[in-house]
Amino acid sequence: MFKKLNLTNELKIIKQKNNNTEDELIVQTKKILQNDIIYTTKILNHLPYYNKLLTVVSEEECDTNLIFSINEIKEVAINNRLRFLERKYFKNNLPYEAKLKILDIEKKQLKQLSNFFVLAPYSSFKIKNSQNNCLLFSETNYGNFYLIHNWGNQFKQVHKLIIWPLKNFETLFISLLIISALITLTLPNNWLTNKTQNLPYWNVFRFVAFLHLLIVGFGVSVYYIMAFSKNLSNTIWNSHKEFDRK
Repeated sequence: MFKKLNLTNELKIIKQKNNNTEDELIVQTKKILQNDIIYTTKILNHLPYYNKLLTVVSEEECDTNLIFSINEIKEVAINNRLRFLERKYFKNNLPYEAKLKILDIEKKQLKQLSNFFVLAPYSSFKIKNSQNNCLLFSETNYGNFYLIHNWGNQFKQVHKLIIWPLKNFETLFISLLIISALITLTLPNNWLTNKTQNLPYWNVFRFVAFLHLLIVGFGVSVYYIMAFSKNLSNTIWNSHKEFDRK
């Protein structure tokens, strides 16, 4: 009934939307500066950075359509209530296809990759044998992320609508306004006051009821967020604190 939500396509759409000349100039400048660091006579002063290059993907040898910035990944993570964390926090084993792709990249680029990241729902970092849609990335030599593999059951489009209120404070406030307004509109006058005689549908009691429902909604939301650690998506998309306690 509902269409599936393809996270890879969503990343590409955001990448295309955000792609402009200014961004390209910044990327090219960054590449020039970093290449200058590597090939100067002061290479020993930058040895830690140089060693890191041996464990990350080289963008020059990859499909640019599969390279994404941290801001593009962040937008998808927040929109779909996902976590973007290092591979060590991922509870499940990587699929065999992902391991083959990693080996193929290592052979082509003559390096042993180690800086892996996973974009997945919270439950995939918490529960073994999760069937959720997950994306595996490797960091690149320019601080971006190369998409290696995408697996698991894709989300339905309705998933985005369900988790939208928890996206950020603005979406939570708008959701509470809409819900409070809808409930207020369905309330009959005799539920609002005993004085229903000659009382029009739009009256001060209905407005007061709306305000009360809004306040109650905020209270319930705050309790739910604090009691069940259901923080807003824009504050937890890259948070690993709860996994550090293990």
